Amino acid sequence: MKTAISTTEAEYIAMSGHSRSKHIDIRHHFIREQVENRVVELYFVETNYQLADILTKALPRERFKFLLPRLGMRFGTPETLKRSARREKME
Repeated sequence: MKTAISTTEAEYIAMSGHSRSKHIDIRHHFIREQVENRVVELYFVETNYQLADILTKALPRERFKFLLPRLGMRFGTPETLKRSARREKME
């Protein structure tokens, strides 16, 4: 998909006189086209469920513990993780 974005960007930049200030507009048009063609579906995600926050922000412990399992990960102390690893080896 990056190739398609690059090609689209190149076409828009060529038409706009090589203006670098158009990059947001270019991405907007590309995404809108993909939505119209049903390649991409957009939907609203409430702030509390923004999974990317766990990778981009310092979060309070409770929010971190809430988001972590939604990424398919577990939270535990070093001791808990060692016990889990031992159990998995036995299985």
